[in-house]
Amino acid sequence: MFGRFEQPRVAEKIARQILRSILDRTLRPGDRLPSERSLSSRLGVNRASLREAIKSLEQLGLVHTRQGDGTRVMDFMSHAGVELLQHLLPLAVAESPELLGDLQEVRVVLGREVARLAARRAEPEDLVELRRTCKERGERQLSPRELLKLDMEVFAGLARASHNRVVQLLVNSIRSAVALQPDLFAPLMPSPELVFAHHQALIERLAAQDAEGAAALTESFLSEMETRVGR
Repeated sequence: MFGRFEQPRVAEKIARQILRSILDRTLRPGDRLPSERSLSSRLGVNRASLREAIKSLEQLGLVHTRQGDGTRVMDFMSHAGVELLQHLLPLAVAESPELLGDLQEVRVVLGREVARLAARRAEPEDLVELRRTCKERGERQLSPRELLKLDMEVFAGLARASHNRVVQLLVNSIRSAVALQPDLFAPLMPSPELVFAHHQALIERLAAQDAEGAAALTESFLSEMETRVGR
């Protein structure tokens, strides 16, 4: 289950290997990891690096260490947060294809409500920034990857315009996860013409403080992308 490491950033490499074993269910909730001495010997690493790796996995909600019981695997679906998404997405194609549909479904719900909030709360400078982003990108032909990046930039701009810090953090997490797996999401993008038209219409709804119009427009656009997933 575990291989040896001889390169730098040892704690990160240990954490990634254990994380992979948890996500692919080689290690299941309730399983106890080998003792610190045994595991450090098996991996060929020092115990300080191993402890650092275990600590990072605890912060992700993947394991829990208790004196007298050792370190046990947690049920990450009950304890982990959205930051785990970027680690789960690489499994989406071969092992958990429904995860891609789950994320798109969340984007529809979250995007609709973020657009609604942004229409109510956007300041003039928020609109200026959104218009600048769309204008700069719209001046040239974009590849599907570039379209995806633009759409996520607009999504982040909407989050900032909502002036809700929790919303911004959630959108940041989703944006980071998507950016790490562009080949999963770029094929879902509509044509550049449709993307540009949507962004321009959405900005107009925000400028008019049309919350329901902005929400409906965003829901329609993202729902169309969701249908391309093929759940």
